[in-house]
This record gives sequence, structure tokens and C-alpha cells, in this order.
Amino acid sequence: MELQFKPAPATKANEKGIEVKNYNGKKIYIGLDVHKKGWQVSIRIDNREIENYSMDPDPDQLYRS
Repeated sequence: MELQFKPAPATKANEKGIEVKNYNGKKIYIGLDVHKKGWQVSIRIDNREIENYSMDPDPDQLYRS
């Protein structure tokens, strides 16, 4: 299923004044390379790498990040 969203401004400030990017209408891909001693996380949007990082194998930490 593919969801469609109305276009919105690329960035805007939230209630704390922090700039927040808007990814409405974009395809977001999250890859997890899971091992016993560590996890590698990769986040891509429309074939562009947004983040790539290593972390401890902890589901709670993954949820918070």
C-alpha cells in the first residue's frame, strides 16, 4: 500500500523553535543489520542516505532513537 500526502513546506519550526523537516509524500526506507554484539541502522529517503549509525543491540534504545 502506498500512502499519498498533500505537499507541505520542507521545513518549519516546532513549538520549541527547533527546525523540523517534513517528509510528507516521500518513501522512507529503514534498514537494520542485526547481530548479537551490535546493530547497524540505515535510513534513506528517496534514494538519499539520511542517517547511518551503529548502536548497542537494545530494542528500547532503537525505539528512542
